[in-house]
Amino acid sequence: MKDADDRSVAVLILLGAYPGQFESSPMRHFCNGLAQRLWLLWRQRRAAAAAMVPEATAQAWRRRLFAGGLVMHYQPLVDLRTGRTVKAEALARLALEDGRIVAPGAFLPVLGARDLDELFRRGLAAALAQVAAWDAAGVSLGVAVNLPPSTLAQPDCAFWVAEALRQAGVAPERLDLEITEDQPVGVAESVSVATLAALARLGVNIAMDDLGAGYSSLQRLRSLPFRAIKIDQGLVAGVRHAPLKTVGFLGALVQLGHDLEVEVVAEGLESIGMIEAAAFLGASVGQGYGLARPMPGDALASWLRDFRWPVDRADPSTPLGTLALLWRASQRDGTSPGPAVSCPVSRFIVRRGLAGGTIDAAHRALHAVGIAEGLRSPAYRAALQTMQRELVALALAEEAGEAAESAPPESAPPESAPPGAARVVATVGG
Repeated sequence: MKDADDRSVAVLILLGAYPGQFESSPMRHFCNGLAQRLWLLWRQRRAAAAAMVPEATAQAWRRRLFAGGLVMHYQPLVDLRTGRTVKAEALARLALEDGRIVAPGAFLPVLGARDLDELFRRGLAAALAQVAAWDAAGVSLGVAVNLPPSTLAQPDCAFWVAEALRQAGVAPERLDLEITEDQPVGVAESVSVATLAALARLGVNIAMDDLGAGYSSLQRLRSLPFRAIKIDQGLVAGVRHAPLKTVGFLGALVQLGHDLEVEVVAEGLESIGMIEAAAFLGASVGQGYGLARPMPGDALASWLRDFRWPVDRADPSTPLGTLALLWRASQRDGTSPGPAVSCPVSRFIVRRGLAGGTIDAAHRALHAVGIAEGLRSPAYRAALQTMQRELVALALAEEAGEAAESAPPESAPPESAPPGAARVVATVGG
């Protein structure tokens, strides 16, 4: 396991009961998932340690938050099939008296359960008021608000939501409540399940946030009234150090969402390559710095006018997008892939000036073997691995460059909560 600086921080060794036990596709998916989970746990532990603040500071922040210091920013969520902005996630910020902005990754962990309830109610009211303001400005969008498990466990939670919708005059279907899964559903499990049912009857959309980062289970996804799942941004970030494994893991999660007939949202899309990969893997909606950073509510209309959708669903323009397209193709049945010249990958190779090079040769060989022997043949699998290695090398170089260019200055305040600690108790922050 490696950190963001590509330094080894842990090694996981699995010993099988018999030779070749981990060679099958299901076992490889299991190992990849286990490695991802360990990496997330390590990241969350680091983030939690970094989030510790002196008690005097924590008390001052709590007082300020409910005395005029709560500021809401909004991050657009974009339909990856059409490029249309469909909603925005409400994110809390703490504005101090001296003008400094404290990110939720710092102040959310210092809040108690009652503080979180109050923050949720105030943040929800502000978010719904913003929806009404957008309507008045001719902008029709829904809004997503994070709902922590401790607040979900409150018997009055559904009443709070219904009353906030009534006062704002906003239709329930325009509100998404995202249940963070860094914690169990709630201390009072039966109350939480009953509240989820009441919210579903109310007509709001319920989403499982941070899928893959904590306590989610297939049983919960199947039995509770979730209409969407959000893939944790830490999983998406894995493309910058393990593109092929991450693309496969994300593709499997997207397919899981499709099988459950729920919307799949990919968080943490910080580059064009990540956006393309999520789109070609079949995710429904995308969110991240590569699309838009969080912004004040009154700035969103201007952003919408200037936003240009960067993805062509017919042709990938990045190595990551091409890698995702190939992964999807490899999941098809054993039919012929057709001639290389008509493949979107060929157009990517030509646009990038790679015609005649090693990646071009690997791609032509891939099609030739696929036509001659089929997509399930050992020869095709070997040719696919060669092609994937070429794309991985390109993707690693390109994503590293994008990360360096997009990194904010050290003095700049963070625009969203760091993964892990920020989401442990995320309510209307994230």
